[in-house]
Amino acid sequence: MVKVLIDYGHGGSDPGAVKGNRYESHDVLCIGKKIVAKLKQAGVTVGETRTGDSFVSLENRANMSNNGNYDLFVSLHRNSAANMSATGMETFVWRKVSSMELNLANKIQSKVASIGFVDRGVKEGDFYVIRETYCPAVLIEMGFI
Repeated sequence: MVKVLIDYGHGGSDPGAVKGNRYESHDVLCIGKKIVAKLKQAGVTVGETRTGDSFVSLENRANMSNNGNYDLFVSLHRNSAANMSATGMETFVWRKVSSMELNLANKIQSKVASIGFVDRGVKEGDFYVIRETYCPAVLIEMGFI
């Protein structure tokens, strides 16, 4: 059975993107909990980098993945932009060299776009949590806050 670590981006003293009373850290936790429930329903073994509004360092997030023998690492985020009309979602891989990561990123991107999100594509990104994990890893920007 597949073992997945879900990383809810930001948290605690790091709220991430903020718009009014909306905080990225809260949004990704709420959305992510629903994703985790669905994965568990499907029989997937799921770990979480945090379970509430707490700060977890980037190093600790990657270490959880590496020490937990996970098959996949998925980091959830919300995007921000100065342009208030920006929309859509995008999925990042560290480098487009792992076919498993690219496959995962493309499947996620395709599925989410199919429910109505504007598809901003699969991109390369030098994010600590996907660069420093040993298993295939993606970072998803789930729409704009």
